[in-house]
Amino acid sequence: MVSTRPRRGRWWALAAGGIGFATTFIYIGLIVSQGEPEWGRVWIFALLMALASTFALAAEAVADVSTGRGLLVLSALVFAVVGVLGFFSIGAPFLLAAVVAAVGSARLSDPPSGAPHMQAGGTADDPEP
Repeated sequence: MVSTRPRRGRWWALAAGGIGFATTFIYIGLIVSQGEPEWGRVWIFALLMALASTFALAAEAVADVSTGRGLLVLSALVFAVVGVLGFFSIGAPFLLAAVVAAVGSARLSDPPSGAPHMQAGGTADDPEP
């Protein structure tokens, strides 16, 4: 029987990734709507934003809590750098995503030992002794 335990703090990772990807798409849309952009600089920022968002979403998907925490810390750092560099244009949402990812890394943990396991079929199992 395969059982999984949902981790605490995973919603923070999803929120950080969602904020990051949404802001990335808005950023690219705004740049394209302004006419002839300097694509070199635009794609560097867009790739950094997408990378940080991917780190945050991957943190939710990995089974190991310490790996998830490391991915969220890395995501928060990249979000913070992009947020500071782009503060006067699109940086504020990335600073928010950095804070969300940092809080998520602090809250990410295994569930309490008495929490019921979920079977692969979605039914709750009795807690292990």
